[in-house]
Amino acid sequence: MVPSEDIDFADKKIEDLTVEELRKILSRQREPEVEKEPFSAFAEKLKDTTAKTYRTSVRSFLKHANDRDEIRGDELDEASLGYLESADREKVHRDLSRFLKTLVDKGLAGQTVHTYASCTKEWLLEYGLVTEETWGRLKRKVITVSNAPEVRGEVLSRDQVKRVINKLDQLGRSLALFLLSAGPRINEALSIKKENLFLSEEPPRAWIEREHTKGDAPGRDVFFSPEARDEIRDWLNIAPNRKKRGYEKREDGIYQFGEKTEWEHVPTFDELGRVWEIDYHTARRKWNRALEKCGLDKKKDGYMIYNIHSLRSFFRSNWTGSQDVRKVLMGQLTGLDKSYLRKPREELAEEYQKNVDNYILFRGTAEGVYAKSEMGALRGSLLSQGVDPDVIREAFQDWATSTKVARRLSGEEEVLAAEEISFDTIDWAEVTEKELKDLRERFLDLAAESRD
Repeated sequence: MVPSEDIDFADKKIEDLTVEELRKILSRQREPEVEKEPFSAFAEKLKDTTAKTYRTSVRSFLKHANDRDEIRGDELDEASLGYLESADREKVHRDLSRFLKTLVDKGLAGQTVHTYASCTKEWLLEYGLVTEETWGRLKRKVITVSNAPEVRGEVLSRDQVKRVINKLDQLGRSLALFLLSAGPRINEALSIKKENLFLSEEPPRAWIEREHTKGDAPGRDVFFSPEARDEIRDWLNIAPNRKKRGYEKREDGIYQFGEKTEWEHVPTFDELGRVWEIDYHTARRKWNRALEKCGLDKKKDGYMIYNIHSLRSFFRSNWTGSQDVRKVLMGQLTGLDKSYLRKPREELAEEYQKNVDNYILFRGTAEGVYAKSEMGALRGSLLSQGVDPDVIREAFQDWATSTKVARRLSGEEEVLAAEEISFDTIDWAEVTEKELKDLRERFLDLAAESRD
């Protein structure tokens, strides 16, 4: 018997019903009620990096749906639960339609529109407030190829990459050389823990854990250039003692001045455990600032042409070996590739080693490499003795300014402002023995003063 109320054909058998009668019955069947929950409960089911994307998308949708200028992080749970409990499918359909149209009208890149839309849809789908069929119709109606601009970062030339990297600080420089020589996604790189970095291997290797890869991809090895390894070593040497703006060091840790006008405890570099302690937005700001200093901050449709993702494109375009290996290293396996492109680490390392010269940008002379290594070791020794990093920096800048040594950029001598001079803007191959002796003596004087 057909379980339906107030239907005149309720006594009919299923096989005797017409298509129209079946459709009428199905339309009256109620879906099981899904318990509504705050966004934080939904986010617990996601990877950390994925949860951040969902959080940004859902917050943007709720701001639009509720006509609010801002929804702070601590307000998102209340706002999300309130919307789920009060909205019905008709309201959700209207809100989604307006939200998608606003995204498109803003001129956002197609991938950005797709990300915001898909994350919002999955969140609403979880609680039965939208169906795949309804979503498909809505998306086709609002988002079209013609009205969602697609912005792709162009590939930088070797000279352009060198110019940008020379404008980065030690953190940015080490990260950029890693990205362009290993080819990971930016969030994958920023997730790498110090314990998953193997600098003594040849070629040097890093392990990206599964929870930080894209989609359901497994964890994977990536390899990087000796040049990147040297810069990472220098970064790891100075990072624990680096002073950061807006932070205060106390006996029980480092504190940052928070939004609530009170000091909030933040983990130290060692407690954090990651190689690079910044997030994606900070990395992008560093990169864009360096582009601006080089005059390469060109835009198309409001977006940087040479964005930080261009470093991943640099890796792909300069790879001349097996394309199967490249896909494995970049985490681009899909479909059947995941099954048959399983290669041992040794084979991947061997193939990478054949291509590593394509990712070495700064080929200094042996004397230059030795000079930088020696001075780097002296600087590291001073830091370990507790000498203030600012004092070391001032001594180095005084020396560099007095000797007028500067890296040659794009074939032209560039005299840098004192605050821009660092270990990495100096062309160590051009430093004379007399100048090197002068710097050595300055560092040794600092060491003697620290012992007094």
